[in-house]
Amino acid sequence: MKSIIAKRPVIGVALVLLLALSCWSLILPSKADAASQTDIDAALAAGAAYLAAQQHASGAWQASRYVGTTGLAVATLAHYAEHLGQNPLNPAYNYSSHIQAGLDYIFSPTSAQPIRRNAAAGRVWWGGTPETSGDNYVWGPAIMAIAMSGVPNNIVDVAGSAVQNMTYQQVVEEALNYIDLAQIKTGNGIGAWDYTGQSTTGDASTAGWVTLGLGYANSRFSLAIPPDILDKLDLGIDVIQWTEAPVDEGCYGGAGYRSNTAPPYNSWINSYKVGHLLYMMGLVGDTTATPRVQWSLGFLERHWNDLSSGQNSNSGCPAPGWRGNPQSLMPSYIGTVAMMKGLVKLGIDSVGTYDWFDEFSDVIVDNQNADGSWTQGGYPPSYPNMLPTTWAMLTLLKAVPEPPTPSVGGSAYASNKLLLLAPWIALAVVIAAGGVYLVRRRANS
Repeated sequence: MKSIIAKRPVIGVALVLLLALSCWSLILPSKADAASQTDIDAALAAGAAYLAAQQHASGAWQASRYVGTTGLAVATLAHYAEHLGQNPLNPAYNYSSHIQAGLDYIFSPTSAQPIRRNAAAGRVWWGGTPETSGDNYVWGPAIMAIAMSGVPNNIVDVAGSAVQNMTYQQVVEEALNYIDLAQIKTGNGIGAWDYTGQSTTGDASTAGWVTLGLGYANSRFSLAIPPDILDKLDLGIDVIQWTEAPVDEGCYGGAGYRSNTAPPYNSWINSYKVGHLLYMMGLVGDTTATPRVQWSLGFLERHWNDLSSGQNSNSGCPAPGWRGNPQSLMPSYIGTVAMMKGLVKLGIDSVGTYDWFDEFSDVIVDNQNADGSWTQGGYPPSYPNMLPTTWAMLTLLKAVPEPPTPSVGGSAYASNKLLLLAPWIALAVVIAAGGVYLVRRRANS
């Protein structure tokens, strides 16, 4: 007896196509578990309410480096206003007063890292004196906050401030002059910045936040980044990126911690710092066709499902991922926000077969606390929840310096919809052809 497939060729083809459909999820990223935009919006609303409630009477959000954490909170609430289609400082926006109070704290002479100015040299910084004692780590978040105000011509009106009566744009412009001074010009630390002032040791984490501030100054306030900064940064990227053998395995394409090791940046290599590195690459003009971008994307793909590195600063990349294993280890939201900004900057929708936004948003929404906050996994483990709440919200908002397109939030998955439909269209064609075949066969019998 002939098999049914031999007797009915059309049925055989259809069965083959159905088998292909059952495997299609292996080819394209799955959206089955992705958080919906409704879920994301609800999480953002709860997060914003929680964040606003954490502000102190001084206008600060008090975690490590108060000016830096205040800058992150202000930028987060401002990006949330943008997500809602509102002006951050319009009184109609629920959190406009929180944003203004936070900005005034950033401009305050009595903040934890007071704003200072060398008027003769035209340089503004935060932290100690002289300028060689400035706190570089807070610089990027402070610039993010000021630039996200959307009012470059507003005048600083904070009694006793070193920048009193300057416009917001003038403050950012002179801050650029300071960060040019503080950038490392030679040696293994070239192109990077250390935690404070001028140094010979580069720190990839500090450099990540500084360069994000550069992006905000450029995109939101139309200030040109000094070419020398970008030239040195371009050289520094090659030092920060791990390219030791074996090629395309293990730590290859990753990014480590500090330049004062042998070889430089050989410890604490993880996805968080690779996110910073990708943003730096985009800032200096790299594209997805640039080999070093591909090397770092390969690192992320290899380690996509690995756990967060936590406090493990050992050599190499023993725990290079971003995921958590709740409740013993929560996900790393500083990791998701760093990767998000690099991937968005370079226009990357997927890391290998992973739709990164769907995966991030699903994990973030699922792990939100009942009070609207998030608890950080891995590094840094000891700060109040307000800090990881800013990172989680910025990730969900796809918050980057460049103003968003009309489709704020959501997923990059739409670009794959036609590809998803292809096998179903093929199956419909086969079924239709089978119908025609059967009708003609009956007509001829």
